[in-house]
Amino acid sequence: MVNIYRAAYEVIIWLGYPEQKDEQYDAMNAITLMFLQIQKGLKQGNNMSTILELDEVGITVEEFQPPMRLFRSSWFQRTWVIQEAGVARRAFACYGNTHTNWNCIGIVAMYLFRYKKPFLERMDAMDDVYRVMQLYLMFLPLQRPTSFVEVLNEARPYLASDPRDKIYALLGHPMANCVRGYKPSGGPVDDDFENYRELAANLAPDPTYSRGGSWELLGRGTARFKSNDPVVIVDYHKPTVEVYRDFALALIERDSNLESLAAVQHAPTLDLDKDELPSWVPRWDCYSGARMLGYYSSNQLAGLGSSPYFTPSEDKNVLIVRAIFFDKAGLCTKVLERNLFTLHPVHKGNPILALWRVCGCDESDAVGGYPFLPVWPHSHRDKRVAYRMAWTAGKDLSELDGYNSEADFYAYLVHLVEQYVKDHGIVMNDAMQQDVDRLRELGATGVAERYQAAAAEVCHQRRFFVTKAGFFGIGPAAMRSEDEIVVLMGTGAAFVVRRDGDHHCNLIGECYVDGLMRGQAVQAWKQGLLVAADVQLR
Repeated sequence: MVNIYRAAYEVIIWLGYPEQKDEQYDAMNAITLMFLQIQKGLKQGNNMSTILELDEVGITVEEFQPPMRLFRSSWFQRTWVIQEAGVARRAFACYGNTHTNWNCIGIVAMYLFRYKKPFLERMDAMDDVYRVMQLYLMFLPLQRPTSFVEVLNEARPYLASDPRDKIYALLGHPMANCVRGYKPSGGPVDDDFENYRELAANLAPDPTYSRGGSWELLGRGTARFKSNDPVVIVDYHKPTVEVYRDFALALIERDSNLESLAAVQHAPTLDLDKDELPSWVPRWDCYSGARMLGYYSSNQLAGLGSSPYFTPSEDKNVLIVRAIFFDKAGLCTKVLERNLFTLHPVHKGNPILALWRVCGCDESDAVGGYPFLPVWPHSHRDKRVAYRMAWTAGKDLSELDGYNSEADFYAYLVHLVEQYVKDHGIVMNDAMQQDVDRLRELGATGVAERYQAAAAEVCHQRRFFVTKAGFFGIGPAAMRSEDEIVVLMGTGAAFVVRRDGDHHCNLIGECYVDGLMRGQAVQAWKQGLLVAADVQLR
């Protein structure tokens, strides 16, 4: 099918009929109007966040329902349609008796997801708009996705009646036969495509969408080649477990790295004894709503300074890797959800406020009081900085449109504190008032909503944890206290593992630990401060 779509002069995407009569006109008119406003605003160099003010373009919340219902169309939820829109030379979307250029729908979704998240949250439309945006971006010839693992991971929200199609339906993607670092050529040939691509580049979710530097530092961005041999042969005679396991092994061997391990996601109620798949094999048909942490920040360099090490075992269910053992998890929160971080209203169980004192961030020794490994690069800094960075997995909002990450954090924290004081009828004494005034001063130029959006997105379906030595981190939903934090040789992410005997471990998932993500563990191991050992993942 992919060759048919690629060879066609034009592909017509049929989105079906609307639920309500004549609603297709309202939906398409709203999308066209928004697209034209976005295009005009970008050309004029206007403030990106205010290009589309709903009142200015005459679209009320009620009038926004038709395009939202369009975004919820079942077409946008299917895995197989990704290639239909992605490889087309030209694509038009038809909805009832109306149609529009496919790029218009994608551009509008990109803008809404990046700049109108609070609005989408109120409409409970975050996941719907994200699916439309990712479907549009999946084949767009920007730098990301930069590996087939990323393609598969970004396709997780989409549905397939046969779980094997979560791999098979994406083999038409250019990255399927490419190692990381290869930038496939080609793409749509729409007369106005360059204009659409320029718009998309300006509206990319964040700067990491064009990242690639971290993998080059790890020595994996220089191998630029395309293989003519498919990484896997389509075979519906194989059961799903065998397809997923054999694909994971083939990908590791072809790409000579362990990046696919970062895509492992287990349910919070993980029962390793009942799971048919080895713990290190990604289950592509399971979607928790959590993206790979490398999506949020290019500061995923935990294995910097080490070479990839892995050895396939005679038992295909076992993968032998070399791990640097760092620390054990101590405090672990419950599984976090986006709604815990809301500002309007403030959730009573907001974890950032609840753990501020527990983690010692309100103490006088918080400045310079965060633990660190005595190696280069030095990570010696105060607890408050580490605390702020941990909740966003190292994402520095200053990378995006000149945002002030520190000011945004304190603006968010002040809002939480003030709301807490109001809700509980607390009368602040002079010392408490001084503390709040100091926080307010630090957040004077910040925008609380920016930090709230970043933290909510990163932490969704994950746990915040503090290691036994006092390091702050964000880990997988299935982790628990006493799980071990390790760095696998040659990988960008840190990982959580659970011992199963002396030399056997189960992989629980990737994690972020502030103070560990710039190769510090590798340097500490080389200096004899940490221990490394071969581990059998199973």
